[in-house]
Amino acid sequence: MKEKRKIKELQLLSAIGFAGKVVGGLHQHRDRGLIYPVGVGVGVWDRAAGRHALLHSHNRPITAMAISRGGNLIVSAQNSDPGCQAKVVIWDYKERAELGSYCVHREEVAAVAVSAGEEIVVSLGGPLDGYLVVWHVESKKPLCSVVAGDPGLGLTTLLCTAPVTPTLMLVGGQKLLRAWTLNSSNNRLMPTPIAVGLLERNYTCLQVDAAEEHLYASTTTGDVVKIRLNMVNGKSVSGGAVLVAVMAPKPTPIPGGPKLSRAPTPGIQIMVVLPGGDIIVGEMGGTLRAYRQLEKKSEDGRPICAPPPRAHGTVKYTHPKDPTQPLLSQ
Repeated sequence: MKEKRKIKELQLLSAIGFAGKVVGGLHQHRDRGLIYPVGVGVGVWDRAAGRHALLHSHNRPITAMAISRGGNLIVSAQNSDPGCQAKVVIWDYKERAELGSYCVHREEVAAVAVSAGEEIVVSLGGPLDGYLVVWHVESKKPLCSVVAGDPGLGLTTLLCTAPVTPTLMLVGGQKLLRAWTLNSSNNRLMPTPIAVGLLERNYTCLQVDAAEEHLYASTTTGDVVKIRLNMVNGKSVSGGAVLVAVMAPKPTPIPGGPKLSRAPTPGIQIMVVLPGGDIIVGEMGGTLRAYRQLEKKSEDGRPICAPPPRAHGTVKYTHPKDPTQPLLSQ
């Protein structure tokens, strides 16, 4: 009689796949590794060693993801069943292990971010929640929460943190931009309004420049809104944040054609501001474009201050240069 051979349990070695449904879900680590959502898991591709890892803790598809600027933390979030709380998970990148998790938001998490010092994780709830939650990494406890936007204006769907100040975070969405500062002494979030005049835009991506001088916000109309923050250590100075410019693509002259004030472009889905000030945007039509900020000048070299449409008349108006050749076609 033949002996029954025991079959060992198969172990998952790696998984390769990327659907691209999570906007801003693909991240490159400082060691050139790639981090991306794969269904209910977090995929980590070590390109140097040629190995893949799949981190498991979620039981529903991932809706938002972020990595810290230092590269030590990964944050992922999911949606949940109606009436249930959605889960946010914090991962240790080096150990490929879970550091902690919390379930506070109702049904969905729209965005997550990590502070500059990797001390706190910030998450923004979906349409049925709307809360901005601050979670302390070391103590593994939530510090505070607040309604992120104004229900009368529109949905708040975007979140970003400052590159230097760990207590500064910004939110945006439909016709709304707002800065929040965490008071470390009493663990309370204090709002700072951003004055944009009569400008109305639906924002799709937020980023603060390396000097924390300006906030850039891409829109569904294809232009980029530039805000001067006027903040020091997360505190507002000089009257608070104000609109600087509404930057639209510069049109290419067509011989015999109509004179256009801006190039027709689809909305922007994702945006990256480079250290030198150049802007790379991914359009909703699947095209990647590079822009360079230009400033109109008079004959004597002084900048010309012209108001953007439906904004204050004291605001500078600049245009990014639009190269007509696409860098990537999908």
